[in-house]
Amino acid sequence: MKKILLSLLLIIGMTITHSQTFGSEGITGTVSIGTDYRPRGVSASQSLPAIQYGLNYASKNGLYVGMYNTSLTSITAEGLQERDYGDGSGIQSNIYSGYKTNVGPVKLNTGLVSILFVGNRNGTSNNYDTYAVYTDVGLGPVSFKFTDFINNFVGINNTSHSHYYELNFTQPLSDKVIAVTHIGRTSITNLTEISYTDINFGGIYLMNDGWSITGKYHTNKNYGSLFTTAYTYGGVKLYNNTFILSLNKSF
Repeated sequence: MKKILLSLLLIIGMTITHSQTFGSEGITGTVSIGTDYRPRGVSASQSLPAIQYGLNYASKNGLYVGMYNTSLTSITAEGLQERDYGDGSGIQSNIYSGYKTNVGPVKLNTGLVSILFVGNRNGTSNNYDTYAVYTDVGLGPVSFKFTDFINNFVGINNTSHSHYYELNFTQPLSDKVIAVTHIGRTSITNLTEISYTDINFGGIYLMNDGWSITGKYHTNKNYGSLFTTAYTYGGVKLYNNTFILSLNKSF
């Protein structure tokens, strides 16, 4: 159970990033299928394919609200199992709301996200459910984002107000190709032994009718003394350097 709990730490990052990917007013949605699911550089799908889908509503005054779901994969001492943590549904559901605006050339985005693991618990009376506030400041192709996890991180005692810091670079190279680079730092309160820095870089190729292909290379640096142990399951090193492809549809 402890290893399953630690693996949930890495799932949170995908949720936080997704809440700022929608840019259009009105109702929009996305569906994505990838060769792996690596929020913050470590696989949450045990290096197996995963699917994500979401809906978002954005108003003209900058307010937005949405939901984002992803499939999960669980693991036991015997190895990989069905897509489910504990006795839950095998789906992480995220509900978020926030506000976007521009101040001159500076883009501001702040919000709140609830990260829900329906039906799952961490072996105690606590839920895995985690709540966070975030603020993103962007200028041109560069943005910096800070996330504060308000309550105990996925139910682990004494880990409230853990933090994630990230620097992102997004630069169109043509009307079809976008270059992307990301550097992030996961800092878990009272668990510096599994804190680490994740890096990924690659590109997005835009196709017709809202389709796109994303390719990114992922690696991790500056990790704590228990990082490799915490993120190795059934002989699978979830932190290994890897290249991930995903097929995406926006509508």
